[in-house]
Amino acid sequence: MSALQKAKYCGVLIMEKFNHTSGQHLEIDGAKIYFEEIGNKEKPLLLMLHGGFEDIENLNSIASYLSEHFRILGIDARGHGRSTLGDHPLTYKQMQADVEAILEHLKISTVNILGFSDGGTVAYRIAASNRVKVNKLIAIGTSWSQKDDFEALTQSIVSLWLDRTESGHPDESVRDITANTLLIRGDNDFLVSLESLMELKGKIKNSSLMNVPFAEHVVYEAQPQLTKIVIQQFLDIV
Repeated sequence: MSALQKAKYCGVLIMEKFNHTSGQHLEIDGAKIYFEEIGNKEKPLLLMLHGGFEDIENLNSIASYLSEHFRILGIDARGHGRSTLGDHPLTYKQMQADVEAILEHLKISTVNILGFSDGGTVAYRIAASNRVKVNKLIAIGTSWSQKDDFEALTQSIVSLWLDRTESGHPDESVRDITANTLLIRGDNDFLVSLESLMELKGKIKNSSLMNVPFAEHVVYEAQPQLTKIVIQQFLDIV
C-alpha cells in the first residue's frame, strides 16, 4: 500500500506538490528535459505545463488540490527550472516535441492537460496535432495566435512569443482540437485579449470560456477559490 493509499485509508487528505527532487531527466534534441510525477498513480493522468520564466513549482497552488484526484505529470520547459536549454531554437514546436517525447517515453497515449500561458500554447499544439489523445484541455491566460501585444514583454524570449512561422502559435490548426476545452482569462490580462479568446472559442467546437473579474494574467493566484471551483467542476471532481 502506497503512502497516499495509507493516508486515504486513515482519512488524511494528502496535498502533494512539485519539489524538483523526485523527478528525472530525458535527453531530447540536445537538451535534458526534467519531468516529475506526483499525485494518485491509480487515477487518470493530468499533464501540467507552466508559463514562461517559470517552472513546475509555480503550478503548485493548483497541483496541490488536484493531486488526490489525478496522477499529475509536470514538465520543466527547456531552459526553465531544471531543464537545460540545448542548442536548438526555442519554439513552441520544439516544446511540443519535448512534451510528446516524454509522453512516449512513459508510454502515455491519453492525457488531460492544464497549461498556463506558454504552457497553454504548447497544449493547444498537442491537442490540435492529435498525436496524443487529449480528453480535456484547460488553458489559462493563453494566446493561440500572434495577435496580442507581446512587444511589451521582456526581449529575452521575444523570438518565441513573436514567432509567426509554423513552429510558433497553432493559429488556425486550433480547429483540429477535439478535446473538451476550458479557456480561462483574467479580465485585466493585458497579454491575452478577450476578443482573441472569444474568437478562439468559436473555432474549438467543445469549448467554454471563463473571463475572471479582478484578475490579471496569473488568474489562479488572483482568484484562487473561483478558479479552483471551475477547474474541479470541469474535471468532474465532486
